[in-house]
Formats: sequence, structure tokens, C-alpha cells
Amino acid sequence: MTVVAGFLALMFCCNELPFIQTPTDSTPPPPVTNPEAKSIPGGAKITYDIPSSDDDISYVKAEYNYKGKLWTVRTSIYNDTLLIEGLGSVEPVIATLYVVDHSENISKPATVSFTPETPPVETIFNSLNLVADFGGILVTWTNETTTEIGISVLVEDSLGIMREQNTKFSKEKDGILVFRGFDPKEARFAVTIVDKWGNTSDTKETVLTPLFERLLDKSTFSTANLPGDNQTIYNNQLYKAWFDGNTTSLWVSDITDASWNFPMYVSLDFGVIAQLSRFRLWPQPNFYYGNYTFRKFEVWGTDELKSGMSETYWKDGTWKTDWIKFNDYEVKRPSGNTAPTNSPTGEDLAAAQAGWEFLVPLEMPKCRYVRFVINTIWSSGAGLCMGEVSFWGDDGKIQ
Repeated sequence: MTVVAGFLALMFCCNELPFIQTPTDSTPPPPVTNPEAKSIPGGAKITYDIPSSDDDISYVKAEYNYKGKLWTVRTSIYNDTLLIEGLGSVEPVIATLYVVDHSENISKPATVSFTPETPPVETIFNSLNLVADFGGILVTWTNETTTEIGISVLVEDSLGIMREQNTKFSKEKDGILVFRGFDPKEARFAVTIVDKWGNTSDTKETVLTPLFERLLDKSTFSTANLPGDNQTIYNNQLYKAWFDGNTTSLWVSDITDASWNFPMYVSLDFGVIAQLSRFRLWPQPNFYYGNYTFRKFEVWGTDELKSGMSETYWKDGTWKTDWIKFNDYEVKRPSGNTAPTNSPTGEDLAAAQAGWEFLVPLEMPKCRYVRFVINTIWSSGAGLCMGEVSFWGDDGKIQ
């Protein structure tokens, strides 16, 4: 559990302690009044009234015992609320509140009691769902409190021992993670959860057979040449550059042509019928979250094209009645920032350079053709740009 230990260390290394100056007097401040506790999952939100008659107040702290250890939470005098969180059991807790002045004199205590609601790690665990996916296992859950958690997958080895294979972290409300790298043969999998306070869940086990998955061979890819597709080029940057196997080459549409409006379409022909599992997009280098890079888009698929259809059929959306929609997708900055930028954070940059990965729902039928419907880009222009696209799945070819 080295990764988990590192996760916990990271979460706690940045806690700041209040500045403690040399005492100048020995007179304690008045205590807080009207303390009240509202239970929350794994803790409580404590409110109180700060003494208004004394200007010599530095901070308020709450002390409580949990698992045989004394814990302290501090907050500024500008707050009238203390947050206690990270409790892993539903047991009564008594919190003692103190006012501390600039000389570190401590007021008389004010106590409040509460019983935490069910801790997030437990409710998240109860919502876990494990199913076989392409190349591994798909884990989904609900995290109403958006608490940051680590999810570990274990697999039974030849000796019958469950071995940890990977740990991933998330604070998504509707969580979904895929753990890949497993052969398409029956195996016993297990999942456990840990939160940033070190609370751990039970272990959920299941026996699954991962689905076969491979990177689709791009040598069979071609443009689908559908009416309405934006296949224009700018500055001799070829359309096929975004599926040529090179993430640094790119396709840019004719950004000087004002006749193009959103939504814009681009389509691919795999040359084979495949059950898709996921795809990955690489943006234009140096314009990862800006310029003409896809931002919000849809992906549709079909195993055959209707012949003899009018241009109107392909341009006004009527074609959608004969295709299957995979999903609505959005490129998001991992940092949480939403503004377009050509100077992304390190986290944003790493995600873009690795390629943004998107899942194809397991229930989607096999397809040969895919059509991207681009609704917005990262700028206000009217063009498209992409460095590379890759698809994974099962194309029926012998491994």
C-alpha cells in the first residue's frame, strides 16, 4: 500500500499551523457561546458565537478524542464555523471548543456533542459496482460528498493470494474508473477504498473475465467522405494527419472559410467492423486548451452507410436516425480550470500530452464508421484542429 501511504502524506503535508508569538499577558479570553453541532458524513459542522467584547483573539480550536488520540481543529476568528471530518465510525463524539488569544492564553471550555453520519468511505463502498470491461475491470460508484478517495484493485495470483495491482484517485461524484492490462481469462478481482484520513472500506470481490481489447490498426483507416464533413485544410496540413499514427503532426481545417458553422462534422471509416471500447484524442501541440481544439462533442457510429441519400440528409442531422450515439463528451482540464489557455498547469499539460481518453459504453453495437459532431471548440473561431485519434476494441482479428 505504498501508493496509498504516499497519498495520505501528500494530503497532510500542506496543513498550516497558526503563528505563535511570545506571550504578552496572561489574561484568558472569553469562551465561545451558543455552540451547536450539525452531523455530516464522517464528522460535524460546529457553529458558535465569537466573543464580541474582546479584540485580543487569535483563533478558535476544537479538541476531541478519536481512536484513543487527541485531535485538534483550528479556524480563524473570521469564521464562526469549525469543521470536523474524517471520522470513520458512527459513534458519539464530544468536542471541546476554546478561544485562543495572541498570547496563546486559552479560554474556558465550551463543549458540544454529536454523532457523525455514516462516513463517506462506507457509503461509497456500498455503491460500488464491478463489471468486466475491455482489457480489465470497470468500477463505478457514487460519492455524494466528493471526498477524495483512493480505489485499489487486487487480483488473485497463482497461489490464491490477492495482490494489489493498481490504485487510482478520484473525487468525482459519479465515479467511473477502468483498470486495464489484464488477459481475457477468468480471474478473481477485489476492490477496496481508502480516504485521505486513512479510513478503509471492506473488500468487495468478484470473479470476472475481461474482454479482449487491442489498438485498432490505423493502416485500414480512411476518411468516410460524408456530405457535410469539414475536410478542408489550412496551410497544407492534411486531413488524414489526425489518424496517421503521429501525435505531433496535425490537421487544421480552413480557418479562413467563414461559411462553416457549428456543429461541424468529421467522419472516419475503420475499414473493419469493430466493437469499440475507448478512444483517445491528442490536441495540437502548444494549443492544448485553446485555438481550434475540440471541446464539447458527440460521437456516433454505424456498421453501414445508407446509399443514395441526399446532401440534406447528411447535413441537417437526419442521418442520426440511422446511427447510434455513443455519448456526449467534453475535454476538461484536470486542474478544474475552465478557461481556455495556452499556458496550462502541469496537470493539464500531462493529460493533454498523454491524450484525452474517453470511454465507449459497453452496450454500444459494433460499428465500422464513426462521426464526430463538434459543438464547441476552445476558442471563438470557426475551425477545427486535432493532432491524432486512436481507437481500441475488438476488431475480430487474431491476436
